[in-house]
Amino acid sequence: MILIADLCSNIAPFDRKVVAWAAERAVASGATHVKVQVFTPSHFPRQERDAKRAVTFPRHLLGMLVDVVENAGGWVGASVFDEHAVDACLDAGVDFLKLATREAFNTTLVDLCADTGLPTFTSIPLGLKVQPWRDRRPNETFLGCIPQYPVVDWPAYDPFAHFRPQPSWGWSSHTPHYQDVLMAVAAGATVIEKHLMFTPTDPEAAWSLSCEDFRRMVDAIEKPST
Repeated sequence: MILIADLCSNIAPFDRKVVAWAAERAVASGATHVKVQVFTPSHFPRQERDAKRAVTFPRHLLGMLVDVVENAGGWVGASVFDEHAVDACLDAGVDFLKLATREAFNTTLVDLCADTGLPTFTSIPLGLKVQPWRDRRPNETFLGCIPQYPVVDWPAYDPFAHFRPQPSWGWSSHTPHYQDVLMAVAAGATVIEKHLMFTPTDPEAAWSLSCEDFRRMVDAIEKPST
């Protein structure tokens, strides 16, 4: 089971010591993989750029993050949004890449990630009337995702329906809990992505787990109740 802890903007403004501390706590909480998000604010629509500037991960810290996570026994990666982010990740020696829902059908970026040969996890947005599925690239795993922040009301449709017959798939959770994660695992998911928070006032706390709850989630996955 792959368990990805997304540190996201919950560790902004990305002080070097805080980044290292958060990464170590993520692995100690049971995460097998730890990731951040690497982007440039100009990549996003103009109305989002000011907010993105405040949570832009410093690329010069990627190498340090790789060292910290790998020394703790985990894998480290990043969500990438353009070719420059992919290059920065390769230079830093990351172990995997992630594609967010807004980039899931950006074929240029999808193919660029595939060309790296690194494992790539791609969030596929669910709930569309006509699902625009595409072919999975080598080393790519699709993660089902309800693109709401947070997901409070569970959908009437079965979000796992498309994935159940597939041998390898995952779930990217945006709920304030982990019940949906356990449902996904029961349905056959082998990869879980969940945001990790460190204080209740973190910017993405509404769809994140504390380190203690992340550990409880991991224990529930490893030792399901009977």
